[in-house]
Amino acid sequence: MVGFTMYGYSEEDNCFELCRIMIDYKFQRQGFGRKALSLIIKEMSKNKECSEIYLSFDPENHSAKKLYEEFGFENTGIIVDDEVLYCLKI
Repeated sequence: MVGFTMYGYSEEDNCFELCRIMIDYKFQRQGFGRKALSLIIKEMSKNKECSEIYLSFDPENHSAKKLYEEFGFENTGIIVDDEVLYCLKI
């Protein structure tokens, strides 16, 4: 297994979210995260009710920040459980 993702609609938060995207350390920096993120956005965008996708990450994770911003995610300025909250407008 290279990694896994967890995403979907959160009833609790009333939004579409990417909860987890994890790539095994042996496979990092090989493009798997970028490909997975692309496929997740494509899949979630199929839902006509999905106009925004939210995710959060550790502010010290500069690789994640760079990747998410390359896909158009923007910082909301909100901190959730010590993580920065980003949003992609579809």
